[in-house]
Amino acid sequence: MFAHFLLVVVIVVVVVVVVVVVVVVVVVVVVVVVVVVVVVVVVVVVVVVVVVVVVVVVVVVVVVVVVVVVVVVVVVVVVVVVVVVVVVVVVVVVVVVVILTCRISVIIIIIPPNFFSFLANYCKCFFR
Repeated sequence: MFAHFLLVVVIVVVVVVVVVVVVVVVVVVVVVVVVVVVVVVVVVVVVVVVVVVVVVVVVVVVVVVVVVVVVVVVVVVVVVVVVVVVVVVVVVVVVVVVILTCRISVIIIIIPPNFFSFLANYCKCFFR
């Protein structure tokens, strides 16, 4: 009878030990899986954030470069147009003043000498 009691106690102890070992293994596996999933999610989120930040920085740099280039081109074009207009206006005003007054001393800018003789002859013909 005592042997049967010992056998039952041994069986109960073995079953309890097996159940405890299985529960511990399951808990460890669940914890490892949860930790791995959390690490993977964190790594994916960090990679996505880094990629988004890099893309945004690249887009901002490209936009700034394009805007600067456009502004520089516009400024250069405006300066060239203003210079050309000023030169044309000065030349036209000088020519008109010379033609109307027939005085070569009015000319401020440097003109080749043969132009003066042509202009003097033109003025003489114009006022005859």
